[in-house]
Amino acid sequence: MKSVRRAPPKQGLWRRLANFHPPPSALSFKRPSKYSLNPHTPYLSKRLEHLLTESPAERERERKREGHGRIYLRTPFVVRYGEFFRDSSGRNTSRCLHNERECELPLVDLGGLSSDDERERQTCVAAMAEASSAWGFFQVVNHGISRELLEEMRREQKSLFEMPFERKSSCCKLLNGSYRWGTPTATRASQLNWSEAFHIPLANICEGNEDPSNGDEEEFTSLREAMERFAGAISELAATIAGVLAGNLGHRGKLPAESCSKASCFLRLNRYPRCPFSQEAFGLVAHTDSDFITVLHQDQVGGLQLMKDSNWVAVRPNPDALIVNIGDLFQAWSNDVYKSVEHRVLACSEKERYSVAYFMCPSFDSFTFGEYRRQVQEDVNATGQKIGLPDSSASSSGRPDCCQIYRQSNIR
Repeated sequence: MKSVRRAPPKQGLWRRLANFHPPPSALSFKRPSKYSLNPHTPYLSKRLEHLLTESPAERERERKREGHGRIYLRTPFVVRYGEFFRDSSGRNTSRCLHNERECELPLVDLGGLSSDDERERQTCVAAMAEASSAWGFFQVVNHGISRELLEEMRREQKSLFEMPFERKSSCCKLLNGSYRWGTPTATRASQLNWSEAFHIPLANICEGNEDPSNGDEEEFTSLREAMERFAGAISELAATIAGVLAGNLGHRGKLPAESCSKASCFLRLNRYPRCPFSQEAFGLVAHTDSDFITVLHQDQVGGLQLMKDSNWVAVRPNPDALIVNIGDLFQAWSNDVYKSVEHRVLACSEKERYSVAYFMCPSFDSFTFGEYRRQVQEDVNATGQKIGLPDSSASSSGRPDCCQIYRQSNIR
């Protein structure tokens, strides 16, 4: 009688993890020697990461080569960070992350900046300044970036993140060294970013340093071309907005955009995978941005929240708008007229979320931003988080007043 192979019984997640026995070579890893401002580098070896993230078809081929004794998971997040949530499963949480009230950010029509009517132009400038002061965030429409370019950028971004894990961390000069995921220094759920990203200097995108004879570079030709067009358009938009806001304060000297270089400005491509612990996890923990201005293009999944009047509010996505927010340095440069506001992204169990952000940062050599950056890094090493611009309680701790350092720079 011909025997029939029966499928193994289904097992719960934690039992599967308990039965997972990777080869010893896959468990070797090296902890990052120093925490950086973008420290999302993996603890696990590339071999183990590949085993945990390969597609079902790849897992099937692997089983045929090496037998059926292993259990493979699709993402390293659960294996690396699942223990943070295991002890809290079934426990009530007081944070109620997904129950915050929803708001619509102030909406600014940038078409007014090019109007022949001076009153219409001044109305547009005043709306941006008011939103930057009261909210630290606003939306812009008629921003000059076509829907076709935004959609092309999103397609290329999704294709990039669909690559095997091992390829993401080692592909081409354009992306090499820019991939990061999770939070290597996290010791609890509240410190963890359930996301992965490519944090790419504009210099890598715009200087065309690819080798035409390299097959890997050819694979990313369409991505590079889309990123070049997108980076050019969004950097021009950020410079325009920064110039308008600076001019509104009466500054006649060097404007923020003139102090920025391609080496210090970045595009960040973000993916927030589905998270089985979404009631307790963050896609991106609460923080402020360290730059002058950030311009964000997000999808319609939602999850972005910001602090308003000492409460978290959820930002309603707008398919026609880009989001602009003030960074720490612009708050200092404006003598606290414009506000750098704390914000975060919630994890989602049903849908993955994509966004791409442009960070307009000053050149390291043009003023004391290097000193400010070092101070932030020391704060992170000492406290596990970026303190940012000091308030009254922070300044009493004896740490240098980064806000004062910046105001004494040659940017006036």
